[in-house]
Amino acid sequence: MTDFEETNMQEPEREEVNIESGVSSDTADFEPLEDILPAEKKPKKKRNFFVENGIIIFCVLAILFIFFVARLIRVDGTSMTDTLQDGDIVVLWQLNYQPEIGDIVVIGAGENVPERYIKRIVALEGDTLKIENDTVTVNGEMLNEPYIREADWGEESIEMTIPDEQIFVMGDNRNGSHDSRAIGPINKGQVQGKVIQRLFPFDTFGSTELK
Repeated sequence: MTDFEETNMQEPEREEVNIESGVSSDTADFEPLEDILPAEKKPKKKRNFFVENGIIIFCVLAILFIFFVARLIRVDGTSMTDTLQDGDIVVLWQLNYQPEIGDIVVIGAGENVPERYIKRIVALEGDTLKIENDTVTVNGEMLNEPYIREADWGEESIEMTIPDEQIFVMGDNRNGSHDSRAIGPINKGQVQGKVIQRLFPFDTFGSTELK
């Protein structure tokens, strides 16, 4: 037999392949997959304007409401008893208000009015007013006034036609009210609004409509 020399049969070295990256493991310096693929974009949160600016919006609305719609007023004095008492808290309606006979109104300080008044309208511009013997007559018709505190109050007599853009007001407590009987008619522009509701004290909560 022919002797054969032993030969070291070595298998050739296999290159390890990085299956995930698709390149040989002996390749120097390769970029990680996450650096190659574009990063996933996170959805942006929608900004809610009303939530982010809620306090500002609330303050603006409150200011607009107070100046143009309605606000709270404290009654000072006794000229409107027994309808309103000193210290009552009432709601004053201002939006698009037009004076009417019988309305309780707040009058701002100005001509003939040294401070804020709360009175009741008894006559409007152009009306013929006559006050005599504890009664008020407007355009020939006597007013029904169940709200006045005392029936005996008419010491003076007044007869006049209310000038344009003015109103005639009196307190329900006729014997304890400084009103148009002393200072004359009031400019309509000084009327701030109509009292529509009593809020405090709570045991007298309710409307002031007592015409």
